[in-house]
Amino acid sequence: MPLIWLVIATSMIAAAGYVLGRQRALAGVGGQLRNLHSLPNYYGSNVFLKVVVPAFGLLIVWLLVQPFVIDRLVSQTIPATEVSEGSSMGLVMSEVRRTADGINNAVALGAMPREMAEGGRVDFNNFTKYLKDAGQIVTNDLTQTILGAAQRYNVLRSNGNLMMTIAVILVALVGLVWAVRETNPEFRARNVVAAELENGWQPGIDQEDVH
Repeated sequence: MPLIWLVIATSMIAAAGYVLGRQRALAGVGGQLRNLHSLPNYYGSNVFLKVVVPAFGLLIVWLLVQPFVIDRLVSQTIPATEVSEGSSMGLVMSEVRRTADGINNAVALGAMPREMAEGGRVDFNNFTKYLKDAGQIVTNDLTQTILGAAQRYNVLRSNGNLMMTIAVILVALVGLVWAVRETNPEFRARNVVAAELENGWQPGIDQEDVH
């Protein structure tokens, strides 16, 4: 799932949680606001925050950590002989990432079959031509090692993105269920929401709690 769609899906879960939290609070008192500890919007905001905060927090951490993990795993498969004199593993990995991006772009443009991109079912000496024909920047002729590393990089990135999507959605759903289940007329939603918001923002209202 593209990142933007993951963000949208999580936001939709949070928005649904806001509505569910608000409705559950009102249903618990038969619509009688005076029997709620807090105003309805606070109950909705509590659910909303318990969806977006952990879910987006996990998303941000994952996006920051994943590239380092993939780089480390891929670099371990590259023999020292691939690092020429005056070069470094960092420069080799830059070529790997550039090649990996070029392969993905070539597939997206229809200039390279996905089977070829994933399996390298072509003479690697011609792979540079495929990428250049697709308008991708390749500074050097590819070697089998760089090509293999780039393909592994793409596999790890794809698998990582899939796991990230599943993890973020699961965390969002767990937050939704947890927050909705704890919603009841006595729940101090206003206090919890105020504590969760660093700037003390009140969710759309400036009235005092209804006790």
